[in-house]
Amino acid sequence: MPETTVSLAGKDEIQRLVVMASKLGKADCYSAKRKTLRIKGTLWIDLSLDPSGEQSIVQIATENISEGGIAFCLKREMRLGQVLYVRDHTDEETHLWLKAVVNHCTRGLRGFLIGCAFRPSE
Repeated sequence: MPETTVSLAGKDEIQRLVVMASKLGKADCYSAKRKTLRIKGTLWIDLSLDPSGEQSIVQIATENISEGGIAFCLKREMRLGQVLYVRDHTDEETHLWLKAVVNHCTRGLRGFLIGCAFRPSE
């Protein structure tokens, strides 16, 4: 399956989301292995496996976010290495998509906790 060609956001968008999350949430006290500060709190984001098709977009709440990646809960399991796209859904503006790759998927009380690493455009 060919990769979808859409306009992707870069590191500036990731930093904007982290700053926004830091105003709404709080820093995670567990930072032993972390390369960047992780912010626990809820941002509303759009999630899509195919950002070129509007019908495939779902709105979800984040568990945490950092400059390295994002975590959220879903009712369905995702495979490691799966590519997905996320974008800000906190306002009425349409934001660019951020590419992310699933690197963690654990069954939990609310479905599956999914952890993804950002792969921003250069």
